[in-house]
Amino acid sequence: MAITKLRIFAIAVIVTITTCRVYSQPVPGDVFREYTWYKVGTDAGGALRVGGNFCYFNPTDPSWPSHDAVYLDHNIDLEHAVKAELIVEKILCHDRTTGLAIQINGGNWIDIPEPADIPEPKCNYQHHIYPVIPISPSLLNSGTDNQFVMRVDEAHPWNWPQNLINGLHFRVYYDSSLKDHPDAEIISPLSGNTIGRTVELRTNIVAAPSPIEQVDYVGYYEDVNFEGDGIYSQWHYHFFHGQIMNHIGSATQAPYLVNWDTSWVPDQDQPRRIAARVTDTTGMTYITEAVKNLTLLRPGLSVELCKPYDIPQIWVTRKGEMTEHFDVVGNLSKAIAAQLVFSSWSPGYMNGIYINGTKVFQCEGPKYAYYAHRIPIDDVSSLQSGQNNLMTGKTPLVNGKMVHGMEVNWPGIMVLIQYEVGEKTCQDIINEGLLMASDLSGPEGTPDCYVDLYDLAALAGEWLSCNDPQNPDCEEPLPWIYIWHGLKQKIGHLGDAQDDFNLMGELIPADGYDSLTYSLNGAAPVSLSIGEAPTGFRRLAGEGHFNADIPVATLKAGTNKISLTATDKQSIQFSQEVTVEKLSGSCSLPFEIEWNNVGDPQDVGQYVDGEWILTDNGLRTGHTGYDRLFLIGERTWQDYEVTVPITIHEVTEETSPDSGANGVGVIFRFTGHIVGGPGNYPDAQPKWGYQPFGAIGWLRWENGYQSPPELQFYYGCDNSNGTYKHPIDHGSFSVVDEGKYQIKTRCETMPDSPEGYGVTLYSFKIWPDDQSEPTSWTWQETQTCEYALREGGVALVAHHVDVTFGDVTVTTVP
Repeated sequence: MAITKLRIFAIAVIVTITTCRVYSQPVPGDVFREYTWYKVGTDAGGALRVGGNFCYFNPTDPSWPSHDAVYLDHNIDLEHAVKAELIVEKILCHDRTTGLAIQINGGNWIDIPEPADIPEPKCNYQHHIYPVIPISPSLLNSGTDNQFVMRVDEAHPWNWPQNLINGLHFRVYYDSSLKDHPDAEIISPLSGNTIGRTVELRTNIVAAPSPIEQVDYVGYYEDVNFEGDGIYSQWHYHFFHGQIMNHIGSATQAPYLVNWDTSWVPDQDQPRRIAARVTDTTGMTYITEAVKNLTLLRPGLSVELCKPYDIPQIWVTRKGEMTEHFDVVGNLSKAIAAQLVFSSWSPGYMNGIYINGTKVFQCEGPKYAYYAHRIPIDDVSSLQSGQNNLMTGKTPLVNGKMVHGMEVNWPGIMVLIQYEVGEKTCQDIINEGLLMASDLSGPEGTPDCYVDLYDLAALAGEWLSCNDPQNPDCEEPLPWIYIWHGLKQKIGHLGDAQDDFNLMGELIPADGYDSLTYSLNGAAPVSLSIGEAPTGFRRLAGEGHFNADIPVATLKAGTNKISLTATDKQSIQFSQEVTVEKLSGSCSLPFEIEWNNVGDPQDVGQYVDGEWILTDNGLRTGHTGYDRLFLIGERTWQDYEVTVPITIHEVTEETSPDSGANGVGVIFRFTGHIVGGPGNYPDAQPKWGYQPFGAIGWLRWENGYQSPPELQFYYGCDNSNGTYKHPIDHGSFSVVDEGKYQIKTRCETMPDSPEGYGVTLYSFKIWPDDQSEPTSWTWQETQTCEYALREGGVALVAHHVDVTFGDVTVTTVP
């Protein structure tokens, strides 16, 4: 058998692969071990070849037979195990290779999933990824008797399918109350601290039944994506041959000090988080509580992350010159340095990198092996404002023969730019989002934005309360366009869910404006409606609210600038600019969200209506109103089962004239609002045509907000003759304020009706969170409808209810 490196390797990281599939990874308080396998040797950079002529082939050990099982030389401990996962270090290698799967101890074959954010066909984009697959602990054997076999599909356009496997990690979680394990806490920095260019990280060991071997620090923030999944905001780290890489840092001695250099961490609106993975000499790992709400302040320094787009398929340099694009937003006259950041395979065959036609680098790295690049670009003159072209040169023949060439892995070559900036002025603050009239003034000699009275963090985080900050009785708000969910947003990374991107917010003061428009990338302005007192109209739930339906098709790939302009009653205009990144990706079932592992809800879904707030307990409505919606999935989803806990905080006494009764639950097969359609809905901005969809399963307070809600099925379309189809109630269900309940509901396609209408079976159950799941459905309804949608994503809906949606699980129907 070939020589392999097998060792127990447990490190402390909280990680989320924040795509539509959010894998179950370690969270604070978890206790686990990792049993890691990787191959020793030089063939394929120390990788296991799966598929083709050289499957499992090692030229240094030709006696190793093809397709033989690989044995794990570990004494695996399953005592008090509660769950397990498999992490795969996978390189695509030969493009158009599909069907990677693993068989553990002779069990069923398990498919290895692809990241949702890589476009289809995923097998056409070079990638080095680290998928996480839940497995049952029962697949493993206690002790040393464990083995695995891997395979790929045999079909291949040039008859050599091949993936490379750099390592496998079998992670086993334990009941922390029954297993000895270390306990620790981060003591520097602390939650809420401001951090600078150098950050001292320290951990205090609270308990250690065995000596501590290593502490590894990881952070959740936006940064370059070495993880290969195209997700820029996540817990950043990855493995290579079982070793943690591209994390914040590691320490082996108390006080486990790591000095984190943030000089190349990109600017971002979201607060950062840091966690520690604490591992003892037995391989047992404990995850500390995360240090949250860290603000990065680096006077004089700004860093821009330029995300690539238009990534070439089969980016292998032997095939010729390949070009991607990236956008530069910053002021290049202040740029002082740049980096090219990416991962590749066999970069020894690199033949130049060019930016806008200028060669900025020639070559580095090994041949026939993985490499992570951070290439300094000291001369930034090749960069230009707006769109830039980045090209890799063609690998030439060597001795008249074609050689392998360099493979550039997804998401392409990222560009970081450092800028030297001075102290912010009032105008800088205004330009960055605190918009107010230029003629406002405070006490004599005070700048318009009161920079001498309010620190910059407060200015960036919330609006000033009145014109004279020295007057405690002043109540008149300063004019402001408040954008819900931040000034940097994104779309497309989870695939196609609906036609529009929704940019939402409110005008401050709510009654102070006559008009509002938006302009996309400098195009002609588009008029928007403004919510009116007292309850707005349908989707505009409050006075001053706005919701811009911006067609996704009008957004360009990469960076888009949306400028909102409000005109007040004195004809004074106020503007606010928002950046929207249009990315590419997809979202496949099954799907999970663990909100504690999500930094930005847009990483896992799409805001459609209302302001939403991410809390420690889940996603909560920021305000109540008509159909507050958060959309998950793609419009191609068809048959699935949704499980989600809800915590009901308040059912409002009043709704709005067009709302009907309060409700909370799940909308099936939702693909956005429409104009026209079977309901002949009028044109509006925002659109409010809500049917057709699939159906709704929810609680509905038909008898008043203080009465028990009905367990209701709501049709996804009206009758074919246009008459209203009344919802079907299935009895009432008692709830209490702050009560937590589990909802499980599903949709299943049935054979079409004789008329060719779609037929779907909808099922629903609900139970208190502290009770066992009922064995039977609370109700089941078969809907036959000409117009109801047969495909679409899942919309969490809160209709005049203040509610928190907990962790979401969507699976295919068994």
